[in-house]
Amino acid sequence: MFGPPRDLRGRVIVALAIGAVGEVAWTIVLGLRLPNRYVAHHWTLTWVGIDVIEIVMLLVTAFLAWRRRPGPLALSASATAMLYVVDAWFDVTTAGRGDVADSALMLILEIPVALVLWWVAGRALRRVGAAAQRETPSRPSR
Repeated sequence: MFGPPRDLRGRVIVALAIGAVGEVAWTIVLGLRLPNRYVAHHWTLTWVGIDVIEIVMLLVTAFLAWRRRPGPLALSASATAMLYVVDAWFDVTTAGRGDVADSALMLILEIPVALVLWWVAGRALRRVGAAAQRETPSRPSR
């Protein structure tokens, strides 16, 4: 019962659990080793880059919605939502005292965008589920 998993699903679950444990250890190491202050050498590229990625992902998500592709739409909308959450996180955690108003504004804008994108993803997943149920042949009653 508790031997190594034989199927792909079981191996993936074990790999994800091991990855989570490894991430906990790495997070502790980072928390102990990282300096409180650091000079970023590609600051502009970092911030412009994440915004460009968000733009591309919004366009991909819009395209998938236009093409009525609920499976890929759910993935794209979820990934884009997470990008917005990460962007908001870094807006807040990297803000200096003079940046608080700008960071708060971005937080107020980015989190609702993420929530809408997750709502889109949820609707798309429901459509995928409904389509799968329609395509599944019904079993004869006994």
